[in-house]
Amino acid sequence: MIKTNNRRNHPREQESFQENTKSNTKSKRKKKQKSKLRENLEAIFLALVIALFIKTFVVDVYKIPTGSMIPTIEVGDFIVAAKFIYGAKIPFTDLRLPAIRDPKRGDIVIFLAPYYEPPNIIIQLLTPIVYTLTLGFVNIDPQPKFYVKRCIGLPGDTVEIIAKEVYINGKKLKGWWPEYHADPEIIPPGDSLMNHRDFFGPVTVPEDCYFMLG
Repeated sequence: MIKTNNRRNHPREQESFQENTKSNTKSKRKKKQKSKLRENLEAIFLALVIALFIKTFVVDVYKIPTGSMIPTIEVGDFIVAAKFIYGAKIPFTDLRLPAIRDPKRGDIVIFLAPYYEPPNIIIQLLTPIVYTLTLGFVNIDPQPKFYVKRCIGLPGDTVEIIAKEVYINGKKLKGWWPEYHADPEIIPPGDSLMNHRDFFGPVTVPEDCYFMLG
């Protein structure tokens, strides 16, 4: 004879089973939420790393604060610079990546201001991060770090300015050089503070150097 067990589940056992089921469901939800949050944080971190890499070694965006390059570049314009063309500088070192080519006459070049003094290491680390996250609208390093000028003189060239006209190796610069003067008045050479504005040189550009104007 086979004896069957017709014993029904006790109400307490049913309640315990339901509580365990609810607990497991909540636990799975929390794990799923944590997993999703972690994925989002990892995606944000990866995007930030890629953005910083591109900004440091490939291309960067600069906002023009002054009118020295008018009418080619206006005040407030944003320009995109290809860093890899001349070889990007490796941060916190004096080393540079290999360049594709050297600057050519007529290139618009962005370069470090000669008088620029780097801030402390914390500001140096935070500046590109904040600048990238704010799409270039916030710069926590207030110093004018970069100049934006046009390359007119190559190594070995002789540069001279006569009555606002630029001469390279004795020949007047024509074509791509903009015929624009904010002040049409010509200041003759002399002892004034602006005696080099309209008359300058001649000077010979040293090796490994370039003459910028703008």
